[in-house]
Amino acid sequence: MNKKNLLILSGLLISLLLIYFLLIKKPWSTNKINSSEVSFEKIETIDKIFMADKYGAKVLLEKQADGKWLVNGKVEADEQKLKLLLSTIHDMKMQRPVDGPLHNTVIGDLASRGIKTEIYSNNDLLKTFYIGSETPDKTGTYYYEENAAAPLIVHIPGFVGFLTPRFFLDEVKWQSKLIFNSEANEIASVRVEYPSKPDKSFLIKSGKLFDLNQKELVANPQIMKIYLSSFKGLFVEGYLDYITKEQTDSILKMQPFCKLELELTNGTKTTMDVFEKKIGKKTMQLYSENNEALEIDPEKFFAWINHKPQLASIQVFSFGKLFVGRQQLQAQPE
Repeated sequence: MNKKNLLILSGLLISLLLIYFLLIKKPWSTNKINSSEVSFEKIETIDKIFMADKYGAKVLLEKQADGKWLVNGKVEADEQKLKLLLSTIHDMKMQRPVDGPLHNTVIGDLASRGIKTEIYSNNDLLKTFYIGSETPDKTGTYYYEENAAAPLIVHIPGFVGFLTPRFFLDEVKWQSKLIFNSEANEIASVRVEYPSKPDKSFLIKSGKLFDLNQKELVANPQIMKIYLSSFKGLFVEGYLDYITKEQTDSILKMQPFCKLELELTNGTKTTMDVFEKKIGKKTMQLYSENNEALEIDPEKFFAWINHKPQLASIQVFSFGKLFVGRQQLQAQPE
């Protein structure tokens, strides 16, 4: 066999080997990864989730003995947001492998913008993965599981959109908006003080009505029952994490409209200092029934709850029923 034929044969052999290697073996492919392996089926076993990014932002979610979750060991987590995160961990599947040319780009994206997520059960690390940005077609999310061969694109079948916003690191946004959720028979005492109108202030203790000097008053039992049943399903509108510390301090220097303290029979206390809110750009009602320009927002208050760093916004529609005067709770003389 002459040299020319030998070169042709060698070239043909190399071509056949490349075709076999690239089209049959597909070394870059992650199709060997079963889609179900991306999701975590037994979410009921998860009792701790830690998330962090490369810039130092992090959040720790921990399940308590009573089934509630705490954020960074401080405040109760928003139940709906937590359910959404857990369902995402459960439901996400591999949409497709990352194509060979995109491999380095995706790895770079995950390294710079990815959110590292660790899930635990009884302090045992079950899984570690990284959630990155959305794909160009906005239907998938870049994903990499620690020690895997390559990154993937994941999605939730039937859901159009990317999943990264469900893995957020802001403690305030994780905080539950539910403030009061107690039955009447769970309430040991309610103290309501109006600093500018002390004659409206009152104390309810063991079902009895007092003024703040501990003088017992004759109460209307039906109205008392209705009032004590009002501490159920009350959510703040939102936490004001966008205002500065200086703005917060300025509000807290104001005289509160109302100071409320609720104590339950199990010893749990919730305090809420309520401040009037001036008319602003987003105020809906600008005029009174007499067509006079209002200075104070009639629909919303600022609330400082349990002396936490951030203020909240509450709606009169929800919380207004708590801000009654003691005269409204007293039995009327016949």
